[in-house]
Amino acid sequence: MKLAIFGADGAMGRLIAGIVAGDPEIQIVGAFTEPNAPTVGTDIGVLVGKKATGTMIGDSTGLDKKIKACKPDVAIDFTVAKATEENAPVVVKNGVKMVIGTTGLSQEFMDDFKLLVEKHNAPSIVASNFAVGMNLFMKVAGEVAAALEGWDAEVIEAHHNRKKDAPSGTALTIADVISKAWDKKLEDVAKYGRPKGPCPRKKGTAELGIHAIRAGDIVGDHTVLFAGPGERIELKHVAHDRSCFASGAVKAAKFLVASAKEPRMYSTREVLGV
Repeated sequence: MKLAIFGADGAMGRLIAGIVAGDPEIQIVGAFTEPNAPTVGTDIGVLVGKKATGTMIGDSTGLDKKIKACKPDVAIDFTVAKATEENAPVVVKNGVKMVIGTTGLSQEFMDDFKLLVEKHNAPSIVASNFAVGMNLFMKVAGEVAAALEGWDAEVIEAHHNRKKDAPSGTALTIADVISKAWDKKLEDVAKYGRPKGPCPRKKGTAELGIHAIRAGDIVGDHTVLFAGPGERIELKHVAHDRSCFASGAVKAAKFLVASAKEPRMYSTREVLGV
């Protein structure tokens, strides 16, 4: 499998490169970062403490020509929304499958990207979280929400102090799962934080509180709280480090190359068998 990595010198990109560098089934043929980054021209293998691969990190300018030159089967992208929305269409127009873990993507991009995936026969996955445990967590949260009709629910997430988007993409995905279990639209039930002063829940109205914490070097904590008369249930997922996301993304890339036969968007649940 020939792989290209976007955000190759970032935290996730380095983890992914480190994983695949020791995988005999995968060859890194492209590694990209932002223009003028100090890592441009560095061998991706050397960057992550492995033996040289012969693939140097390049910037994403003139991307169409570079993709045609390195001819990847699949690309993994963990960058920022602006970069993904600019680069991903170029990649799939070349028939290259994509695994995208970037969060904060616009709905307009998602709608257009889905059409490009279908048109150019480039099965792809866009997900807020590739961890196996988190995807099972989401499934369980939906089942609990469906079973506890009338209970109050809150989603609380915590991440490091450098994270740009809030709430996290994972928290929004969890919230969407819960709202669908209630047969509601997320935009109709979401309550982002609570303002100072009186702010009780409105009786008889579905409301889903969503809260974001930014502190220190927290990798990713997500808690869902369901509260009813005299009791409550709390579901919690804690990411100890980013390796769970990286290994899940690599697994998704292998799935797309080996098993994705239809030109459409796939889900992490299909990849992980959840």
